[in-house]
Amino acid sequence: MRALDHKYLSTNLSAMNTGGRQAFFDILKVFAILCVVITHFPWTAVERLQYGFPFWIDTAMPIFMMLSGYLCFKSFYAKGTKNLFDVYKVSGLCRRLARFVIPFALIVPFDMLCGMFGPKHMPFSTCAFRIFLGGQGPDSYYIPMMIQFVLTFPLIYLCVCKWRISGLVLLVFVNVVYEYYCTKIGVHHEIYRICILRHLGVVAFGTFAAGLFESGLTRRDAYLRMIISGGVMFLCGAFYLYLSCYGHYSPIIFCRWKTTSLVSALYTVGGFYFVMGWIVWYKHGVHGAKYENANLLKSINFILLNIGKRTYAIFLVQKIFYAFPAVVILNLPINRGLRLALCITCCFLLGVVYDGFVNSLFPWPNASRNNVCVQSKQNGDIT
Repeated sequence: MRALDHKYLSTNLSAMNTGGRQAFFDILKVFAILCVVITHFPWTAVERLQYGFPFWIDTAMPIFMMLSGYLCFKSFYAKGTKNLFDVYKVSGLCRRLARFVIPFALIVPFDMLCGMFGPKHMPFSTCAFRIFLGGQGPDSYYIPMMIQFVLTFPLIYLCVCKWRISGLVLLVFVNVVYEYYCTKIGVHHEIYRICILRHLGVVAFGTFAAGLFESGLTRRDAYLRMIISGGVMFLCGAFYLYLSCYGHYSPIIFCRWKTTSLVSALYTVGGFYFVMGWIVWYKHGVHGAKYENANLLKSINFILLNIGKRTYAIFLVQKIFYAFPAVVILNLPINRGLRLALCITCCFLLGVVYDGFVNSLFPWPNASRNNVCVQSKQNGDIT
């Protein structure tokens, strides 16, 4: 069997890129943000189970956290980052923080208005305090959690780089200990929901996968092991999800946010490992087949590329949208499916517009991201 050296691996991974971004990752991000918008539409608990939400809609947050770990590792590794001084370089840290803080800061006035004049009618002081918890609207915890991610990921990166599988096990163990502490000792709900430690294991799995693909996988049998391990994790996570959501099983730990907990997220992580392993092993490792951008319609590719890099703006918009403005659409005397379609359309379109507005005011945090479409057009990938 032919071994894959690092040069061959890098060449084939580069071939999978579309304008510097892997199309597979953009598909995942678009799917995840679509799930976020859908899940915040009014559903009953029975409908969520009836439509199988735990097996597709609830994978959104694990996907985002896993991809955050994967893509940040790639960024650090490409720059040759090797020590604590490099990973905590002030300029890079400020730029990464600005990508999350600036777009959120610009919507704070709207956030405050939704809190004070929306259905909850909260006082100004409460609305101001909740800004530090992510503000109003669903999944507001994501903002403070991602700020913590930016601050702690350098340590996760060094841990995985130095100890590989041992580092992964250590980070997963920390996640388990945190969940045990929250279950047995008790942690306030608001603290638990915004703490990055509850997703530390998923971030670690994404980081570890990036480490394998970027620097560790050099043999074809290594890809096969990743496919097998991914399949095992996928089946274990699916079985746990079924037991906890449909089988009336009450977990000893991981009692909060059961469908996005570490054990449930094995379903998402395993699927990711399986697909990534198969893409590189089968497409490039076995037959040496090349990725052809022509396999995707260029128009679809363009849409995926642009929505994929604007998911955070869409997330912020849907957070405000569901906090108050969505009431107008939800009360329209039309078919429920049409109301859902209108909500999705509004969130996506307004998110794209908002991203363009933020980027026009503060282009420097996303300078590298903004070169994607330009490079793609120069390479003939996008017309």
